[in-house]
Amino acid sequence: MAGLSAAGIGSGLDINGIVSQLMNVERQPLTKLQSRIDGYGSQLSAYGQLKSTLDSFETSMSTLSAVKHFQVFSATSTNSDALTATTDEYAGAGSYQVKVLGLAENHKMGSATGLTSTDTFGGAAGNKLDITVGSASPFSIDLSSGMTLSQIKDAINADSNNPGVKATIVNGTGTELRLVLTSDQTGYDNRITVDETNVGA
Repeated sequence: MAGLSAAGIGSGLDINGIVSQLMNVERQPLTKLQSRIDGYGSQLSAYGQLKSTLDSFETSMSTLSAVKHFQVFSATSTNSDALTATTDEYAGAGSYQVKVLGLAENHKMGSATGLTSTDTFGGAAGNKLDITVGSASPFSIDLSSGMTLSQIKDAINADSNNPGVKATIVNGTGTELRLVLTSDQTGYDNRITVDETNVGA
């Protein structure tokens, strides 16, 4: 009668231990390979960080590729009320003299000549003066009830929306008067414009 037998059974050998040790021995090349893979991965990560840092450094240094970035320029005026100056990277060092022939003045404009203190302007609904100074919003003087030159002057000077214009009355020949408007600021950008709507003497 045939029988079954297993090696080590009854012999006292640690079969499980022997098998486990053999498996560990077989696994060692795979463990070493995995360690190498992990090491290569760390190196690649380090190389990537280094490349990113070098790219950032290269970008920062690219702004210094021209000599102009190493040069510092400034300009000063001995009379900043009459002349100011600015520089750029192409400016050359030196001292320059500028002859100022005239300074910007306050813009003035006047009414027609031959007017008197009794002349009345407006007097009908919708009559008004729209006055603008430079780029400021215009303000209006209502003439619907009729006003003399003196009243118009006072209305302009007292208007809370006045952005910077002063009104005065100038005496002419005999009884002639003239209304004069003067901008508070100098220069063409602060010029005065006046629009009349249905205004008549």
